[in-house]
Amino acid sequence: MNKTKWFFAFLLLGCGQTWMPQTATKQVDVYKNADEKDQIIFSVDQGTTCLLGKETIVKAYKHRQIKCDKGEGWVVYPYHFKKTKNSS
Repeated sequence: MNKTKWFFAFLLLGCGQTWMPQTATKQVDVYKNADEKDQIIFSVDQGTTCLLGKETIVKAYKHRQIKCDKGEGWVVYPYHFKKTKNSS
């Protein structure tokens, strides 16, 4: 998905929750639910831009909701993402 499409997806999904486009700094596993022992549903490759949403704590671990071209799920802290250029 190019940057323009991410921008519009960010605007559309922004209602009620702040979604921030961020780029993976290394490969990151994405889990089906916010639980560190849950099923890995896909991995985000280094350099891939995704939308990161709300943060929650489950069993003393921080989790953050994520939406990517491959799907959506949860990542475990540390997140290994950086703000995408041109995002505020």
